[in-house]
Amino acid sequence: MVIRPENIRILFLLCIGNILTFKGISQGNISAQSGHQHQEIHDTITYINYLNQELEDQITDTLLNGNFYQIDPKEYSWPYISQLGYSGSPGAEAHFFLPQNAGWNLGFRAFDFYRKNFDNLLFIKNGLPITKVTYRQTPQVNQSMFDGYFARKFQDLSFTIDHSRHNFTSNYVNQQSYNTIFHTGLIYDHKNWNGYILFASEVFQQSINGGITTDSLFGEPRYNNRISIPTQFSTGQTRDDIKKGRAGLKLKAISFDKYRISLGGGFDLEQRKITMNAPSPIDSNYYQAYQVAESGINSFINKNSTFPHAIIEIADSTKSIFSLESKTGINFNKIEYNLFDRKWQEIVQQASLAFNTAFFSLGSHLDLRVFDDNIYFTLDGEISGRWKGLEVKGFANFSRTAAPWVYRRLNISGETLWNNNPQSTFSQVLGGEINYSTQSIKTSVKVEQIFQTNLHYFDSEGLPNRLDQLAILIEPCIDLKLSVLHIQNRLSLQYINEEKNILGLPNLMGDHAIFIEDKWFKNRMHLNLGVKVLWKTSHRASYYLPYTQAFIPAGSNIELGKEYRIDPFFVFRVKSFKFYVRGENMNLIWNDGPLYDVHNYPLMDPTVRLGIEWVFRD
Repeated sequence: MVIRPENIRILFLLCIGNILTFKGISQGNISAQSGHQHQEIHDTITYINYLNQELEDQITDTLLNGNFYQIDPKEYSWPYISQLGYSGSPGAEAHFFLPQNAGWNLGFRAFDFYRKNFDNLLFIKNGLPITKVTYRQTPQVNQSMFDGYFARKFQDLSFTIDHSRHNFTSNYVNQQSYNTIFHTGLIYDHKNWNGYILFASEVFQQSINGGITTDSLFGEPRYNNRISIPTQFSTGQTRDDIKKGRAGLKLKAISFDKYRISLGGGFDLEQRKITMNAPSPIDSNYYQAYQVAESGINSFINKNSTFPHAIIEIADSTKSIFSLESKTGINFNKIEYNLFDRKWQEIVQQASLAFNTAFFSLGSHLDLRVFDDNIYFTLDGEISGRWKGLEVKGFANFSRTAAPWVYRRLNISGETLWNNNPQSTFSQVLGGEINYSTQSIKTSVKVEQIFQTNLHYFDSEGLPNRLDQLAILIEPCIDLKLSVLHIQNRLSLQYINEEKNILGLPNLMGDHAIFIEDKWFKNRMHLNLGVKVLWKTSHRASYYLPYTQAFIPAGSNIELGKEYRIDPFFVFRVKSFKFYVRGENMNLIWNDGPLYDVHNYPLMDPTVRLGIEWVFRD
């Protein structure tokens, strides 16, 4: 790799610009970073301040929007999201094509909703010790979800384990899927030294069955039309396996007034392996990417990355007011795909900035990489101001990234559209949000624009293609608290050109809840009793290709009709023990079904889901 002088000059200017410029981030990447005014907490453990490397856990009242009541991460994003079921189903929403960093990645992002932020393990300092166990079960199907969190502190040493396991098996055409997410970390903080060792393993596996891969169906389906859903593969599975390790050591080298400068180094390792095996499709006209030799599909993609780097950090003594961290190094990469392999190196400059006061917060992040004589970057952040119950936010994101590796292949047999010079995609996100809250009312309006040029995607034939796309998102919310009665409403309006709505997202959706929240038996039992209603307008359908983890247009003449869903629920908590029971898709008792978010992926029949959660504080 040859680094040209003009690239070095651009690299230097962008690094300086990151320090002098503030900007905003797209939905969900920076949330509640201020150490001075935290958002209201609605669940047993809420991780508030990732950037400042702290854990704050609070046992609070059980509310509807606590993550215990929600079934899985996808439900936070509904109604933006398209979902294929539960228990580890892939999902897509309006931010599906936004890059996560500036590196040349593989693509394959359908399971991103279930991944956990690896950096979140760095917060394990406060609120220890704690053990949290959550278990959910759906009796009608063999489906279970387990979450466990364990943290302890021994003098200057902190240790945590965060583990999740989602299982589903079915006797319908050999359906099965599971997710296993395991994160653990060890942090040492003593006087002038700070060190950490982190490890993560995330495994997602699903059977193929022509796209019917989750708990959408189960034995003896109620609706006859489910039997007619095409099954192209009687056997076969895909597996997405990521292993990550991180180690670092910093010395608090210089101190002045309330600030300090720390110097150190780190080492990041990552391996991702995606495998697939399946027979040839039954239908010779099924998507061209799957049409291979009679022996079927048996392939793998393996990527390894090693990132040694130097660290410089400037911060106040508590990291609650100001912090600026810089990482500089070289990322060594290798991709193996069947008999093909390629190595390359990325010069990496990363920087994160945070500034907080009682009335003002600023967060910023730069990821800049130079490889193949090109400069790629993501620059994003958020600025917000607060006064009494009013909060105003602005955010933006700018990026130039290499097209994900998955789009270089015309089909599984190995024919490629481009080899050594991936095409670039430019993304821009601009938006703002206004929030106002009192004891009895909470309102907000969020407006966001996403613009991308030369965006890579899979078309209705399952083949790589490109387009320019513009999406405008508007989300008004209003929550009312009338004594023990709570009413919550959220509308989501999405404008995407009909011809370019490649994810098949509806233009208008609603998420509403009405419930009673009260305390009984001398305030010893806290309970919720209510109903949740979801609805959406008709929209063009998308289809899911398991091998590419891609959502593709199902066809210009295929639409999913408007619909609604009703989910009643009951939740109670006694001290640190919680229990919930929820009915799902109960409107199908009196309406014909099934319900769809994605073409040929029916959701479950009316069903009941149960769950418990227990927190131990010793």
